[in-house]
Amino acid sequence: MYLREKGLTQTSLAGKFGISNKAVSKWESVNKVHDRYIVLDYGTKTMKVYHCGASSKDAGKKITTITEIKGGDVYRDIIKSLLTNPLLTLN
Repeated sequence: MYLREKGLTQTSLAGKFGISNKAVSKWESVNKVHDRYIVLDYGTKTMKVYHCGASSKDAGKKITTITEIKGGDVYRDIIKSLLTNPLLTLN
């Protein structure tokens, strides 16, 4: 649903991150993502987003890779929504 609101398709989002359409579809249908993201300098021109990949074999308990996401601005609205969500407590 969020993709449509932003005028994106699964294919276009997958292309931006160099992943398969199947991966995007899984994110949307399962709502379980073992991967984590690190955001540095949110709200500044130097904001950086890093993807911390986790192994599906161990249910995401171990981070296997950390990769900087180029074009991380696509996450800006999602991060803002998380930061302003009263149901979440960020540590």
